[in-house]
Amino acid sequence: MRTALATLVIAASIFVAAPAGATNYAFHMQGRGWKGWDTMQTVSANIWTNMFFQYDGNSSITDVTTTNEINNALKTYCNTTANSCVILCYSAGCNRMQKAVSDLHAAGYALPSILWAEATGSAGGGTGLAELATQGGTKILAKLLGQQEKIDFALTPSAARASAQTDFGKMIYHLAGNQDICKGFWIFKLCGNSYVGYGKGDGVVPFHSAFGCSSAGAVSDCNCTKYTYHAWDNRVGGTSCTGEPFDHFGMPNSGCKVMKTYLDQVSTTAVAASWSDASSNSLCTTTNKSCDDQFNNTGENYSKKVDTNLTSVATSVATKASNTTLYTDSRYIGGPSTSYDDTASGAGWRWSCGGKCGSPNTIGGTTRCYCDAACTSYGDCCDDYSTSVCTGRGLSSTDCANNTARCDVVNAQ
Repeated sequence: MRTALATLVIAASIFVAAPAGATNYAFHMQGRGWKGWDTMQTVSANIWTNMFFQYDGNSSITDVTTTNEINNALKTYCNTTANSCVILCYSAGCNRMQKAVSDLHAAGYALPSILWAEATGSAGGGTGLAELATQGGTKILAKLLGQQEKIDFALTPSAARASAQTDFGKMIYHLAGNQDICKGFWIFKLCGNSYVGYGKGDGVVPFHSAFGCSSAGAVSDCNCTKYTYHAWDNRVGGTSCTGEPFDHFGMPNSGCKVMKTYLDQVSTTAVAASWSDASSNSLCTTTNKSCDDQFNNTGENYSKKVDTNLTSVATSVATKASNTTLYTDSRYIGGPSTSYDDTASGAGWRWSCGGKCGSPNTIGGTTRCYCDAACTSYGDCCDDYSTSVCTGRGLSSTDCANNTARCDVVNAQ
C-alpha cells in the first residue's frame, strides 16, 4: 500500500511542476489494457497537480492491489476539507472510480475534497463486447481489443449496472465518442459498434454506457434518463449531445481537453487520435485461413497509437495479460509433435486453448482438441491447456509451474 502511494506521488511530481503546498489534485484513472495513464494527454490545468495511478487496467474489479492503490490515494488526498480533487476516469476506470468511492463512503470516509468527476468513454454501464468476451464469443473481442481479461467480467451490462451507480455524491459529467472502430482482417472489416449494443458508440462502449444512462437501451444522443449524480457535460462550449468526434482510443484526450478548458477557462482543442485501421490487413498468419487470430500487427493495442511508429501512449499490460501476440486457433508452442498439430502451417504450430477455455477448439466443423476439465481424462486437451491458458478452470495452480505469469492472469476468472 505504501509503495503504491509512493508511486502515485512520484508520478505527479514528474509530470507536473506543481507549486509547493498545492492542494488541488486532478486524478487520472485508466481503463482496460493500460498500466498507467497516457501521459501525452493529461489535464495539466493551472494550479492543479496531475495525479496518476499504476494499476493494471486488466485486473479484476475486486483485485486487492488495485483496490488498495486507488482507495489509499483517495483517502490520503481527498478525505479532507483542505484539498480539492477532481477525477478524470476513462473506460473501465469509471467502474473502478464508482466502486472505490462507494466503498469508501460505506467505510465512513466522506471524501469531501472531491468536487466532481469527468467520465470519458465510460464503461460504467457496460458493453456488449464484454458479453462476447465472457460468454464464448472471444474471437470478436480479440480482433478489436485482445483476449478475455479479468476486468471484462465486470463490464457486461448486467454486471456493470448491478454495481455502484448512484453513490458518488457529487456530479459525474459524461462525454461519449461517436466514431466507430473498424479493423481490416483478411477479406473483411470488423467494426465495434456492431457488437457494443444498439449500434451507437465509440467502437468499444455504447452511448447508453458513455452518457450515464440509467438503462441499457437504445439511445441516439445524451437525452436519456440518467442515474443520480450523472449528467452530460455541456459546461464548456463545443461538446456535442450526439457525441464527440472520437473513437474509444481518442476519448482520453477529449476528456483531458474538456477538463482543462473548464478548469482554466481557456479554450483548448483535442487531437483526434484514432484506433481504427483504414487498410485491409491480412489477419491469418496460419495457412488454414481460420481467421481466429488476432491483429495482423502485434503492436496494435490500446497501449500504442496506430501510426507508422506504433507510438506508445501508456505502459502496456501485454506482458502479463492475454494480448495481441496470442493466437486463438493455433500458435507456436514448443515441444514434440502431437496429433493435433496444425501441420498445414508448418512444424511447431499447435492447436491452442487461447480464447476457448471450457469449450472445444473447433474449426470448420472439425474439433481439433478440447479446453474443458474433462480433456485431461480423455487425453484430448489442446497442447497449452494445463500450463498456459486454462489453469484455474479445471486444473490446480501447480500446473502453472512452467508459465506462472500467464496463470496469474487466468486464475480466479
